[in-house]
Amino acid sequence: MDRIDSLRIFLSVAENNSFSEAARQVGISAGQVSKQIASLETLLKIRLFDRSTRRVRLTPEGEQLVEKAQVIIEKFDAIESGHFEESDNMTGLVRITAPVVYGAYRIAPIISEFMEQNPSVSVRLSLSDRKTDMIEEGFDLAIRIGKHTDLGLIGKKLSNESIRLVASHAYVEKFGKPKTPEELQEHECLIDTNVPEPRRWSLTRNGENRTVRVDGRFESDSLHAVTAAAQAGLGIAQLPCWCTDRVTDTENLQVVLEDWTSPVPEVWILWPPGRYLPTRVRTLIDFISEHLKQTV
Repeated sequence: MDRIDSLRIFLSVAENNSFSEAARQVGISAGQVSKQIASLETLLKIRLFDRSTRRVRLTPEGEQLVEKAQVIIEKFDAIESGHFEESDNMTGLVRITAPVVYGAYRIAPIISEFMEQNPSVSVRLSLSDRKTDMIEEGFDLAIRIGKHTDLGLIGKKLSNESIRLVASHAYVEKFGKPKTPEELQEHECLIDTNVPEPRRWSLTRNGENRTVRVDGRFESDSLHAVTAAAQAGLGIAQLPCWCTDRVTDTENLQVVLEDWTSPVPEVWILWPPGRYLPTRVRTLIDFISEHLKQTV
């Protein structure tokens, strides 16, 4: 098949949101349709569809190609020579998902600076503490905290983030500070249910490791709520530095067990598998990565 036929197959897949239906209409096998789309993606150096077991969705580049399909068919040789790549250079929308507090405190300021430097790029930042289905929900990038276990996604480790134990001045004045990790069992601890083992706190000092089972009357799946509870004097919280840096000392929080540190969680940026990433997405990945190295 020549390139014009490949584009017509692409248009059929885009119209039907289905490789099998496009194959039926064109009169070839679904395998041949998939092969032609893969060849077209390779030729144009873009990803045309996000694929999952349940659906096929056009990428922003695919949507652009649909809008200009007739022109592209007529001028395909010009596109092959690189004109399409020029039009794709740092323009368009990037859709990114991130945890609520981390996204607001760490990622949003970086994206703001990125957009100032790249006025032709738009960003849609969605903040949620649930684990999103990137392909199903149409995201280009996802920020995740913790080990990279998403085998179906490609990832780049961005940073490690420090953890502190903090309590309000009023709480410390009333109940005192724990002097050892084991004394945490005698205190009200504020439980963040987002972590895998919210009531098992691990601490390290000079190569010495301690794991303590803690408990308390307040728990939440929101770091905002846990931080607010600590400020209100309800107990001791285990909070990341990117959260406590904004409120320690200035808003009635102080560090406890200063000599002990918690295991440092990893931060990853993930994207769906595919042969190519648009220029704007690759550049944003590098931009976020470089800025997080400077802030940690």
